[in-house]
Amino acid sequence: MKKFIFLIMISAISMHTFAQKIKYKEVYEYIKKKDYEGALPYLKIVLKADSLQPSANLYLGVICYTRAKNMDVLKQNPAVLRFADSAGFYLARARRMINEKEIRKNDEFYTIYAKSKKDTSKFINDRDTILARVLYDIDYKSAEIKKHKLNAQKIFNRFSKGVTFYNQSAFAYRDLNNRFITEKQMLLLSDDAVVKSLKDIATNFDSATYHLAEYLKAIKEYPIKDYSQNIKPQNIETYRLDGLNIPDFLAKEVTVWNYSQWAKTNLELLEKDVKRVREMLIKYENKYNRYFDQIQNRTLNEDSVRSFLPDKKILMITNKYDFGALPVKMLAYKAAKLAFLVTTLDKYNTTDSLNPHTIEPRAMLFTDLNRKIKLCDTALMEIAKINVAEEAKKHPEYISKVYTNVSNLQTYINNEQQFVTFFKNQYSDTYIKILYMYLQKWYDSTSYIVYNSAELPLSVTRNSTKSGYKTTAVREDRYGNIYVCGYNGTAESATSFVCKINAYRQIIWFKNIPNRLESKAGFTTEFPTAIEVVGDGCVLSVNYKLGTTIKNLLVRYDKVGNEILAKRYDLGKITRKIVYDEIGDNYIMALKGTELIDYTETDEQVNVACVNNQGGATWIQQIYLTGNIADFIKVFEGYMLVCNYAKVGAGGTSQIASRAGTTIAKSNIFMMKFTGQGKIGPYETIPSYTPIYAIGAVKVSSGNINIVGYSDDMTPDYLFKKYTEREKQMQKVVNSNMEFVY
Repeated sequence: MKKFIFLIMISAISMHTFAQKIKYKEVYEYIKKKDYEGALPYLKIVLKADSLQPSANLYLGVICYTRAKNMDVLKQNPAVLRFADSAGFYLARARRMINEKEIRKNDEFYTIYAKSKKDTSKFINDRDTILARVLYDIDYKSAEIKKHKLNAQKIFNRFSKGVTFYNQSAFAYRDLNNRFITEKQMLLLSDDAVVKSLKDIATNFDSATYHLAEYLKAIKEYPIKDYSQNIKPQNIETYRLDGLNIPDFLAKEVTVWNYSQWAKTNLELLEKDVKRVREMLIKYENKYNRYFDQIQNRTLNEDSVRSFLPDKKILMITNKYDFGALPVKMLAYKAAKLAFLVTTLDKYNTTDSLNPHTIEPRAMLFTDLNRKIKLCDTALMEIAKINVAEEAKKHPEYISKVYTNVSNLQTYINNEQQFVTFFKNQYSDTYIKILYMYLQKWYDSTSYIVYNSAELPLSVTRNSTKSGYKTTAVREDRYGNIYVCGYNGTAESATSFVCKINAYRQIIWFKNIPNRLESKAGFTTEFPTAIEVVGDGCVLSVNYKLGTTIKNLLVRYDKVGNEILAKRYDLGKITRKIVYDEIGDNYIMALKGTELIDYTETDEQVNVACVNNQGGATWIQQIYLTGNIADFIKVFEGYMLVCNYAKVGAGGTSQIASRAGTTIAKSNIFMMKFTGQGKIGPYETIPSYTPIYAIGAVKVSSGNINIVGYSDDMTPDYLFKKYTEREKQMQKVVNSNMEFVY
């Protein structure tokens, strides 16, 4: 009979209905056996039905008390405090309700108090004694849990603050290690920011020491299970070796790096003047010249050059003593030239082959080359502002030892200007060509792989009624792995998929994405439209369509194809682009329209939404657009949306119209920025009386974002036209604030 009742209770819980009311007498059987975990869910059900059940409040308080006392104060502190509060609440409620009348009426629910270690083997029947024991137990546990909560909070706060301050000190120390190769370089190149970092390192470590000492004092006064750490400091002896690891503060023996002693020592050294600055200028000039000769003769050890390159930062400290000096500006130019020449040695620095498999590294290389030759040009422009003859009078030793005389120096400058002009033109043209190839790599490709005896295209395919695999989005990571998503079937009935392919065109993993709608009726059309590389894996958006109703699913996979996130975000539009915010662990999506291909004359709502991994939208912004989304990229302090538009505005009322015409084929380009908090920032247009449209954006840096497209009519199949079929290329460069660079 009991087994039958138990099954009924379990069924009632799982279905959230009660076929038969739970009997408290059955619940109390768990209490008598001290099976608190078994009793807990039923006690909650009992109290939900009758919150004034005295003994149920008592035993739920006892269970919460036991949990709070048994949990790890450091690892489970929020839970400790939560259960402590619950214990206090239920015990206090029980204290108000349990009296002689309650014991007399329901003595069967207090039998665990009818016997103690001092009693004989028989249970006592004295209700007054049982009541006294119950009240004593409530009062004792109430006082104990209050004390435990206060001490747990104090211990955790001290420990947490100590670890936080220590980590702040350690991370600031790591940052200096990343920025400067040696302590000497750090000292020579120090500025106000470095001084502040050193002071913060010392202050934070001292604060950490104080709080950790208070923590050790607290656990001595109120011992907690498994924790009695011995924390001892160790001095940093070797820069870039010592002090980089974070200790395990939960271990028995904890060794912490004495960042304060290290920082204070270096602050004392910074008080002294930097010596031999003039000698250093000549030394580095000569070293640069030797490297130039070695690069020309191809006898260079690249590693030695790369280890030397950061030393160009010596110019920063030199400028403090002789701001704008000719040697400083010459060294700045030679440092830029060396960085450029070393990069030209890269194996991808060739235009002999435009193999699609090398487009990404080529784009990155030529982006870098173009940036570095422009840095050379900028440095030479600074030199051109100087009266060399007058400046040379201030540095006679420098001129005589490096250039012999002023005439030779001027000849050198003129030759370098010709050098920079030649390569600036060469790499600028190649760079633009590579940008187009980079953006259209997965539209021009005719490659495919075979999966399940069928062809899976490695290029974005048109919307088609034919059955088979269709690819809707492709992304390639820095290791050459390709993430492909699409659908298998027809546009009316399809199954979404995603796969990872290595650089040798071998499938690493393939996943069919199950339909996760509560009701699948009618939603037979499904297709992914956006995929993005995230760490060693990917995230993609699958869209389910029924008429004009769209439901969205965001799915993330790790590097081996394990699903680590699957959340529904029904934002009513098809996802066109995804940006991942690794700091906030958020996904920012640009959504528009209800068709697979984003091309329509209709004035449609564009949603830009930031969603978290818990299934909620952090923020949503909306604009109305007659046109399409070209790209959506992360920029400094926000996200940039690039669209082609015939009309764009808010609330359905067009505010801006393309100068080229009123149809989507006669588009101009529109850019809008959203902050990380979802506020709409500035917006800009690239207006033109002849049609122009963007195919995408390539972010080189926050100050160099390339909007790439064509000066031509935008047609429905523009995405599928090959680069070689287009002759009217267009490129505009803006910074992260959408200010035009050129």
